Amino acid sequence: MNELNIINSEVVTVEDKDFFNNQIDLIINQHKNNRQTINRLVFDSMALLTDADSASDTLARKGFFKRLIGSFTGSNRKLEAIINQNRSKAQYLAQQTLQKLAEQNLLSFDLIASVNNKLNFHVEQLNSEIENIYNGLHKFITMYKGHLVQIESRLDTLERNVNLLTWTTSIEYQTFEGTPYNELDELTKMICLARDFYEITKGVWRTSDLLLLKTTISSLNLLPNDQINYMDTLISIHDNPIIRAKLLGGSEIGIKEDFSESLLAMDILRKLNLLESDEKYQIDLCKKYISEEVDDLSLRNDLLKIYFVDTKGINGNQNINRYDFLLDLLYNLKSAEDQLLLVDNSSVDKYTVYINQENQREAVRLYEDGKRALEEKDYDSAYKFFQQSTDLGNIDAIYELSECYYWGRGIDINYDKAVSLIRLGLDKENNNCLAADQGYIDAYQNLSTMYFSGKGVDKDINKAKTYYRKAIDECSDKKVIGCAQGNLANILWNEINSESDKSTVINLYKESIKNGNEVSMYNLGKFFDNGDKVNRDYLVAYDYYRMAAEHNYPDAQAALGWMYESGHGVPRDYYKSAYWYGLAAKNNQVGAIRNLGTLYMYGYGVECNKEKGFSLYMKAYSLRESDESDPRLLYFIANSYEFGNGVNKDCQEAIRWYERARDAGDPDSQLCINRLS
Repeated sequence: MNELNIINSEVVTVEDKDFFNNQIDLIINQHKNNRQTINRLVFDSMALLTDADSASDTLARKGFFKRLIGSFTGSNRKLEAIINQNRSKAQYLAQQTLQKLAEQNLLSFDLIASVNNKLNFHVEQLNSEIENIYNGLHKFITMYKGHLVQIESRLDTLERNVNLLTWTTSIEYQTFEGTPYNELDELTKMICLARDFYEITKGVWRTSDLLLLKTTISSLNLLPNDQINYMDTLISIHDNPIIRAKLLGGSEIGIKEDFSESLLAMDILRKLNLLESDEKYQIDLCKKYISEEVDDLSLRNDLLKIYFVDTKGINGNQNINRYDFLLDLLYNLKSAEDQLLLVDNSSVDKYTVYINQENQREAVRLYEDGKRALEEKDYDSAYKFFQQSTDLGNIDAIYELSECYYWGRGIDINYDKAVSLIRLGLDKENNNCLAADQGYIDAYQNLSTMYFSGKGVDKDINKAKTYYRKAIDECSDKKVIGCAQGNLANILWNEINSESDKSTVINLYKESIKNGNEVSMYNLGKFFDNGDKVNRDYLVAYDYYRMAAEHNYPDAQAALGWMYESGHGVPRDYYKSAYWYGLAAKNNQVGAIRNLGTLYMYGYGVECNKEKGFSLYMKAYSLRESDESDPRLLYFIANSYEFGNGVNKDCQEAIRWYERARDAGDPDSQLCINRLS
């Protein structure tokens, strides 16, 4: 067999070469019967040889050589020093280690396949020197695979495992979940083949056995050399609980274990588990800061691929042939078992944990569908989605469902039900993790409001205040704290009995503002605008309104629009009024939509457009909470019908709208009715 000559050995002295060879022989002889150790030697050698410019201290930082050498004494300190001091010498050591392992036939066929896969997955940002090493390794590995096949081909086929031969000759009659192998999809076929082979051989196989597996693949109408995407295939395995259970034999991957870098397949499955459990916050955090719509699974997959490139320099998002993928799976299964990285779950129904995970994913999907329906104001659908997600145990959905009952979205208002759902959510969080800390401040706000008003619970203002104080003291999210501070300040504002109390509450509002709470900005503006328990100051009111408006708070935007329209505390400016009304209207602020309609009716600050003005009136009407909520809006609509402003003139329709406005409390409508009658 050809030698592995990929490192310039001229920089290594004869003395160093003799010393290296003696030490390598010593290490290999001591560990040649330990498959796990030999495998780690191979992959650590590969890591050193394929590292780029940063490879000078690879062994010192993380290599298995260091751990192995550290177990010896005496002269091995010299070896460690040489490795750490000179990259070329360290790489020569790695090259010779691979060469000697090959000479002693300690490189198994499945190991070589996994090594070759990992070579293909290295991020290709290589300088010319490393690229030459990279190509040389590929050549060496290809030749060694052929060498192993030649050796094994000389063996008498009768020596092969009888059970394995029986299995492969009857493969078309094998079934999975009652379905013949031939009728399964390609991925399920592959997983069944891998698991069956692993169990029949008990994790011990020869190259001839692996070549027999290749023949078996073909007998199921699978082409061994067909290209499949490595990482996408593993994602598909993970996302299918049935075939994942089949592959792992009912075991689970220990998600907190320290995986060897060689176990790429198992590490990918481990990372997928983490991204759906302990590291789910990463997905939630990304969704919080990106503007476009993206589903959890797509984001999870992107994070997975980025993680392996950034942390390990491996791009597993590449194609390999089907046969090499199966060999890689077998290597990963055996090595994971040797390293005790699979957690036995035999005492439990082997599919239970996976089906539960599938239910969790479905619950998240239903919750996200509910949120989208809520944004579209499709309350009936939102309620149904949140109810279904709640039935599957999703805490997010529980709080959203409580909102549906509280506001009557898709279901009749039921404060008792809203309260019970909030408490259910708290119970699920074991009463030691505030819902507010998880982003459910609205649920706490509603609960506090219920205690304040006596809706669904006995009125208890002290309990209402207690919830907010706990949120302030125990939450870590500034936005959540700011919201809780503002809600508490709203309650305390009505209890002010002295200047000292007032100062305390105003400071609480200001602390809420520091934490970014736009509602508190608006409330302070309103207090100074109306002179509520403070001296009226339009300039201060304007500043707080402007602050809240720039945080896209619609009530504040509408308030600024009114100040500019009426000249209330600022010079009258219809153009600025239309600007702020327009922003508030985009946020469906009913008063702003109505007032913007009036500006269009008369051409104040905008081009006169009565049709648009009337359409804005009707839009405001469609968004109203009740007929009584805005009697002036009803009057404006009636007036439009009376004079044909933006709509066909219709006196009877005008009377009907004037009557609505009168009943809602408008003082001018009766006179109009009398005039038209």
